[in-house]
Parts: sequence; C-alpha cells; structure tokens
Amino acid sequence: MTRASHSWSSIRIADNILAIEEATVEQSKSDLWKEVWKVRISASSDKSIPMKEETDPDNFLYSKLYPTFFGTEATATGFALESLVLEKLSKIQKLQKTGVLISKTLKWLCASPDGLTDEMLIVSKMPLPCDPTRIH
Repeated sequence: MTRASHSWSSIRIADNILAIEEATVEQSKSDLWKEVWKVRISASSDKSIPMKEETDPDNFLYSKLYPTFFGTEATATGFALESLVLEKLSKIQKLQKTGVLISKTLKWLCASPDGLTDEMLIVSKMPLPCDPTRIH
C-alpha cells in the first residue's frame, strides 16, 4: 500500500474521529492533518464556498485540493509564537491541545483550533505590527 493510498483510506473511513484528532495534534506539521483538512470544509475555508447558483464550484474545489496560500509574515510570526501564547494561556486556564475536530454528523465539516478549554475553542492569531516581547 502506498503512503498516499494509506492516508486517503484513513480519511475516507474516518470511523475513529478521536484517533484522527489525536494523530493530528501537531496540526500543519502533520501530513495527515493536511490531508484531512484538505478534503473538508473548515472554519477558515467556509468564506470561499460558492453561494450563487451561477458561480462555478470548480474554483473552490481546486483551491481546496491545490492550495496556493502558504503564509505571510503574520502567519509565520504567529506560528513561531503559538507555543508561547498557548503556554501562557494554559497558566490561566486548563488548556487541551487538539488536532482536527471532525463533525460527528457532517463528516465533511471540520475545525482545527489551537486548543480547547472547558468553555471555548482557542485560535491563536498574530496581528501585524506586533511586538512579540509584549506577550505576557
């Protein structure tokens, strides 16, 4: 079995949503995370869904399967500081790191927050300009 067919079969089956969540905790560092996220509609891709009947859905599907966005200065800085931000937050609230959260009923929907607390999903973002030394 090739690597690609293994990852696609894991995604297609998706019977064990919890196992996928646990296997993708490293998020974008994980090949499985990229494959699971690619074939689902997520909070970050929902704005791209074609809403008008006359809009060709091929562009949306192509952009999901063959993404061209690989980051900006802001995303690189945010990615570099994400661990620090989550560590500081975990001192204030109980924080659980998470991977891809796949809907149990609509398996084509997912979310990929940076963490969970008892009350909320956490998504770390980095605005620019920002002085990283001011993160307390």
